[in-house]
Amino acid sequence: MIPYFELPHLSLPLGQKIDIFGVLSAAGVVTGATLAGRQSRKYWPGNDLAMEGAVTWMVMFGLFGGHFLHLFAYHPELLDSRDPWYFLRFWDGLSSMGGVLGALVGI
Repeated sequence: MIPYFELPHLSLPLGQKIDIFGVLSAAGVVTGATLAGRQSRKYWPGNDLAMEGAVTWMVMFGLFGGHFLHLFAYHPELLDSRDPWYFLRFWDGLSSMGGVLGALVGI
């Protein structure tokens, strides 16, 4: 049996927090983008602009796709909340499958 424990987070002003999962996810995206750019310079000599553009679109669509799937699949009751802009606050919950599907749409 694997014990359940919560990882610590860094508290920021205005009630925001930084979780270790988010830091590690961002590190994975940066590492993957760096390695993809390196390989694109190797196999498409001197031209990695297409890869930079693809990574930008993948990250943007992945963030929004992850939040939209989280919102529509896991918490549809929040769509009726008093905050009409809740669907744009992508930092308030992400779904990994939605992130993958959003990144695929971004490609």
